[in-house]
Amino acid sequence: MLEPATSTREPLLTWPFLRLCLFSFLAFIAAFQLFPTIPFHLIELGASRARAGTFLTVYTWASAISAPFMGAVADRFGRRRMLLLSALAFSLFSVLYGLVTQLPLLLGVACLHGFFWSGMLSAAGALITDVIPPARRTEGIGYYGISATASVAVAPAIGLAVYRHGWLALMLELAALALLLAVMALFVREAAAPAREGGARLHEAIRWRVVASASGLFLVAASYGAITSYAALLAADRGVSPRSLFFTVFALTVIATRIVLPQLVDRGRRPEHLLVGSLLLVQPRRH
Repeated sequence: MLEPATSTREPLLTWPFLRLCLFSFLAFIAAFQLFPTIPFHLIELGASRARAGTFLTVYTWASAISAPFMGAVADRFGRRRMLLLSALAFSLFSVLYGLVTQLPLLLGVACLHGFFWSGMLSAAGALITDVIPPARRTEGIGYYGISATASVAVAPAIGLAVYRHGWLALMLELAALALLLAVMALFVREAAAPAREGGARLHEAIRWRVVASASGLFLVAASYGAITSYAALLAADRGVSPRSLFFTVFALTVIATRIVLPQLVDRGRRPEHLLVGSLLLVQPRRH
C-alpha cells in the first residue's frame, strides 16, 4: 500500500530573514528621506532646477560603477562587516550633508555615499539569499523587495515633514537612523563562505545571462532615477499635496503586485512575466 505523499515547504519567514528585511526597510527609509528633499536643499544653496538632480546622478553612478568592486570587497571583508561599516559611514555622511554648503564638496560626499550604498546592497543581497530556501527563492526575494518598497510609501512624507524643521534637523535624524542600522548589523549572522578554488578567467567569471538581465534593469532604473529626483519638485510646482503622493502610490502598487507575482514566477514562465512587465513600463509621452 502506497503511503500518502506529503509536501513540506521550508519555512521562509524565519527570524534571520525578517531581521534582514527590517534592516533593508530602515536603510531605504533613510535613503528615501534624503532623495526627494535634497533637490530643495540644493536650490537653497543656489543650484538651478536642472542641477538639482545632479546629486542623485552622482550618487547613482557611483553606486553602479563600484558595485562589482564593493561586492568583491564584501565577499573578502565579510558581509556582516560591510553592513556595519556602511551604516557607520552613512551616519558620518548624513552629518556632512548637514554641514557642507559647497556643491562640489557635497557631490564628493554623494560619490562616497554611493560607494558604501553599493557595498551594503551587495552584502545584504548575498545574506538574504543564504537564508531563503532555494525552492522559494523568487517568493523570498519578492518579500524582501517589499521591505524596501514599503519604505518608499512612507519615507518621502517623513523626510519632507522633518525638512520643515530645517535641513540640519533632517540630517541629524538620518544620522541617528544610520546608527540604529549599525546596531542591527551587529546581530546579523553570516554563513561561512565556501573556500575559493583560484581565480577564474574573465570569460568564465562573466555570466552573460546575468549581464543581459542587469542591462534591462539598468534601463528601467535610469528612467526611475530621473523621476525620483524631480517628482517632489514637480508636485510642489503643480500644487499637488502631499508632495510625496507619487512615491506612496507607486510603492503601494509595487507591493500589491509583489505579493502575487513572485509565487507565479516560481512556477515557471519567467521570460513571459518579464516581457509583460517590460511592456507595461512603456508609457505614451504626454505633450
